[in-house]
Amino acid sequence: MQLAEPVVALFDYPIADIVAALPDAGSPVWDLATFRQNNFAPHAVTRSIVFRWPAPGWKPGSAPVVLRATVLPADLTAAIDACADRIATEVGGEAVRVTLAELPPGGRIEAHHDIGNLTLIHRCHLPIVTSDDAVLTVERKPHRLRAGTVYDFDNTRLHSAANRGPAPRVHLLCDVLPFELMR
Repeated sequence: MQLAEPVVALFDYPIADIVAALPDAGSPVWDLATFRQNNFAPHAVTRSIVFRWPAPGWKPGSAPVVLRATVLPADLTAAIDACADRIATEVGGEAVRVTLAELPPGGRIEAHHDIGNLTLIHRCHLPIVTSDDAVLTVERKPHRLRAGTVYDFDNTRLHSAANRGPAPRVHLLCDVLPFELMR
């Protein structure tokens, strides 16, 4: 969604429950959902855990049907759902896509901008595991996002990400569809 600023800090969120339930890097849960990696070239190096996603066919002016994963660990799902619901309330919409995205050490998401229905949503990021060596770059300006702070960022602008740190970077991505687009 187009914003006045490329990256906007919204609020702090306590992430201890998410961190405690986060599967380790070797868990097969990280490999259950591969749509994002397989269909969007910039994200080929990432792994995801997908909690919610919109059913195909949504059009502006109608309420989306949001599907939910049913095979994920209950403690992780509860922690993520609580967070996504809070983000949606704060932004003023419905969380239609909720994903944990892992960028491995040395990983890079090439510069791109989102298109189509993705330009209508608020793309919120909540860093769960990060470091000063993980950078989100928007229009050639680097942003180091702090763990535990929810950010809205303008995904219509050219953006990329890099993790030069020694550990995976994990962000919760929460796409919030504003209520006014459901009417």
